[in-house]
Amino acid sequence: SASGLKPQVVRAFYDGTRIYLVIALWRGTQVVALEPSTGKLLWIGPPDLSTFISNPDMAALSNGRLILITNSVAIVLDAETGSLLRQVPLMLDSLRPAEILDGTIYTNGDQVSAIDAPTAHEKWRFENPCVQRGHEVYPRLLSDNIIYVAPTCGGLYALDAFDGRVLWRYSAPGESRVEKFTLFRGLGYALTDDAKLYAIDLATGNMVGEAQFAPATTPIEVSEALVSSDQLLLLHFGGKSLFAFQ
Repeated sequence: SASGLKPQVVRAFYDGTRIYLVIALWRGTQVVALEPSTGKLLWIGPPDLSTFISNPDMAALSNGRLILITNSVAIVLDAETGSLLRQVPLMLDSLRPAEILDGTIYTNGDQVSAIDAPTAHEKWRFENPCVQRGHEVYPRLLSDNIIYVAPTCGGLYALDAFDGRVLWRYSAPGESRVEKFTLFRGLGYALTDDAKLYAIDLATGNMVGEAQFAPATTPIEVSEALVSSDQLLLLHFGGKSLFAFQ
C-alpha cells in the first residue's frame, strides 16, 4: 500500500466450527472465516466495511454474529456466511476495550454504553456530568450483573448492567478521588489518589473500613496498583512497596 502498512490480524475467534480473523488493512477492515483443520478459506466479509479496527478488543462473537465496533459505527456480520446484516451509527466520544456478557457488549470510554450484540443497537448509556467537562471514565469493572465505574472527577458508581440504573454512588472523604477499584471476598476496595484504601459494602456502597499509606505514597501506575486474586489483595506503589491482604 501507499502507506507501507501491512495487513495485521487484530482479533481472532473460534466457535467450534470456524476460525474468524479480523484483519486491519491500510484502509478499512477485512474479516475472513477459515476451516479449523485445513485452514481453507470459507468466506471473506464485505469488501466495503466502513470501519477501521485498530484495537483487537473492538470486535466480538456472539450467538452466530460477528460485531465490529468503533466510536462511530457498529457492524454486524452473519458468522456462517460473512454477509452484512446491519450497520448502526454510534455516537461514542472514545472507545477502549469492550466486554461481552449474555449477548450485550459493554463499551468503555468517555461514557459506558451497553450495546445489544444481535442488533448493534445501544440499550443504555451512562455519562456522568463531570465527564462532559473534560474528565474521563477509568476502565469499568463488570461483575454479577453490576458495572462499577469511577470517573476521574471523583466518585464510584455501581450501575445495573441490564438497564444502566445507578444503584449507589460512593464518594471518598475530603478531596480524595477514587483512582482504582477491585473486588475481593465479597467487598469492593477503592484506592484513591492520595494513597488511601477504602473497603466498600457492595450492597449499599457504604464504607466499612479504611487504611492509610503515608506519607503521600501515591501509586505510580494507578491502572496496576490494586489487583486481586482468589487468595490475596495486592497493592503496590511504584515498585517500592508491596502490600498483601488476606
